[in-house]
Amino acid sequence: LCKATGARLIQFSTISVSGTTEDVSKLGRSELDEQSLYFGQTLDNKYTSSKLMGERMVLEAAAEGLDAKVIRVGTLAARESDGEFQVNFLTNNFIGRLRSYSLLGCFPYSMIENQVCMGPIDRSCEAFLKLAKTPQACCVFNAVNNHTLPLGDIIREMNQNGSNIEFVEYDVFVKALNEAQKDPDKAAILSSMTAYMNTAHGKKIVALPFKAHNTTQILARMGFFWNASNEKYVDDFINVLRGFMFFQKDNLER
Repeated sequence: LCKATGARLIQFSTISVSGTTEDVSKLGRSELDEQSLYFGQTLDNKYTSSKLMGERMVLEAAAEGLDAKVIRVGTLAARESDGEFQVNFLTNNFIGRLRSYSLLGCFPYSMIENQVCMGPIDRSCEAFLKLAKTPQACCVFNAVNNHTLPLGDIIREMNQNGSNIEFVEYDVFVKALNEAQKDPDKAAILSSMTAYMNTAHGKKIVALPFKAHNTTQILARMGFFWNASNEKYVDDFINVLRGFMFFQKDNLER
């Protein structure tokens, strides 16, 4: 359709195409930037592998003359303006993981410093629209917030807003997770968590990082800058979700 009408095609992909690996030294590169596609990373779920194949199809068409862009997005999150989130927040993986920690009632010390990169959906849309208007030669963007927030800080904010999540050793956390998975209703809620556990078929894996230097600088040249996520922002979206009884342990609705 875009070829026939001369329209510009915008594909929204995911920064998760950075994938994982068991051994970084065996890869062509160690991180995903705006010049990367496939460099030997493992894409072991259908979502990320389909996204990468989609990128390849779009870029092949672009090489043949199609006016097209690939915009990779990160963790899309609640609006910066008021903390409201997508209507189908139950299907969001990041929010699902926060719910899992609340359900388990514990969080491992070893993950306190894990950095979360949240892209408020209202600000993200502003960035996407600007990137969609860039010259045709600019094809691939890693459109992610260049500010991060430690996951431990989010858990602390959840506790200050009514949750009761205890910080524990990793083996205690895994034991609680394994025990909860015996309950089919809880296991369904924990699916977001188990998808992000750092093992695959018993093998240790590493999530590969990404860079967004080019995209961040392009946006800056167009007058757009990401705002840092702060306590007020976290409080706002946690309180909105709490209003739906999202974090109540007896709420096992999917």
